[in-house]
Amino acid sequence: MLTSAPSGEGIGVGAERAVISRAIKIVLDDHYMWQVTNNEGFRCPLIIPFASDSGRLNRFKTHGTLCALHVFRIHLPPMPCSPFLLCYAIWGFDALVDPAFVQKLAPDTAASLAALPLDPAQPLDYSLTGPLSPLLATYSNIQPTQLPANMSVEQCMELVGQVYANALLGCPPSAALDMLKEVFYFCQGFDASFGDNASFCDTLKPSAKDLLCLLYDQRITSPSQVIERLEFEVALTLRMPSSCVLLVTCEARDILIIL
Repeated sequence: MLTSAPSGEGIGVGAERAVISRAIKIVLDDHYMWQVTNNEGFRCPLIIPFASDSGRLNRFKTHGTLCALHVFRIHLPPMPCSPFLLCYAIWGFDALVDPAFVQKLAPDTAASLAALPLDPAQPLDYSLTGPLSPLLATYSNIQPTQLPANMSVEQCMELVGQVYANALLGCPPSAALDMLKEVFYFCQGFDASFGDNASFCDTLKPSAKDLLCLLYDQRITSPSQVIERLEFEVALTLRMPSSCVLLVTCEARDILIIL
């Protein structure tokens, strides 16, 4: 069924931001293209092995450019696109294996990943009742008892890579990131050029993690965050014979208004 709506001329920064934000919502709500990857609700490209045609891949490239435009023009995160996907596009996978960074953006996910030590010298908990067991079952489809008794440094790093890739980017446990065309095309689109000099990712690299934390810290996910941002003011009215003096006081300033 076709519907019509009144239309008019929209110009200025507000109209531009509204269009970009609406476009982000439309593309990231496409369940054929995007999937929720963690408890925080962040989304990453939906990986469909051997089933991505050129049209679908080019859409991911367009989505990447749209997310870059959202950050560049609106200075806000392209929610619910995962910040870890953007970090991967800018810095590569090694930047994601950073518990402190994950903790700032996804505390629930960070709590789960804490069961897997990053230091190969630290012993693993091979029991079926420990915190490592559900982590491996969720993100690697194995149990601790299936791991080698004495894992080498390379084996430990491979396990960490599999778990982090699945937990943060929604990648299949055994997939190599550089072989995932959906992620590759998104990153290619995100690394857009908005000028004659360096690409978007090269521009963001020096402060990428701090910038992502700052951007995503602005998202509102609970009523308590709204309350924290409120500025309470108290108005006192002093009446004079010929005028009314309104004194507005708050923590930052006192304003005297004569009416």
